Amino acid sequence: MRLGSSLAGFLLAVVLCSGCATRKPFRSVPAGDRAGTEVIDVTPRAGSSYSTANSRALNEAGAQSGILPAIIMGAAAGTIEGKGLSWVNSIRARGGLDEAEVVAESIRERVRQLNAGNTNGGPILEVAVTEVGIAELQRGGYFGAVGRVHARLRNAANKELWSAEASSSSTRLRRREEYDARPELYSEDFREVAEDIARQLIDGPIR
Repeated sequence: MRLGSSLAGFLLAVVLCSGCATRKPFRSVPAGDRAGTEVIDVTPRAGSSYSTANSRALNEAGAQSGILPAIIMGAAAGTIEGKGLSWVNSIRARGGLDEAEVVAESIRERVRQLNAGNTNGGPILEVAVTEVGIAELQRGGYFGAVGRVHARLRNAANKELWSAEASSSSTRLRRREEYDARPELYSEDFREVAEDIARQLIDGPIR
């Protein structure tokens, strides 16, 4: 898996929301500018992410405090998250999913539909998965898959025509024990995340 390796200490903030996109959707780009768009995956190597309600609360409290309290609370949050990373990596590996490929294909299909099947000779839509993982979506130990994606449209002259970012989380709530027993559930949940992110980026938030 291209995203399978863990980079300890590399954590992106998890935004736990369904339907979180920035800027206007891809369909707002004039038809002439996006005609023939080709979608390519430019995802860099990235580690997993893991968070709980407690770790997020510590990070938020630290951000509102002085430098020293922020460092202490951030370290405590990092300890909580760090202990969960090996578990997340194990679930991802056992699930056997290439998240970047799933996201790119979900976006590619929506672009294909929007452009009436014309996917040649036009600008390039670069898709980068910047975060994947599992997070506590509801206090009490209920978890789900999360993801974040950045997309950028550029023409042959390398001029940026459009860019946006979207993040999402799965709607199903799972116990850690469920992922342990059936790691394929992560693949199922992340596919939902990928579809929602594709909808946000191409059509706009709808859920």
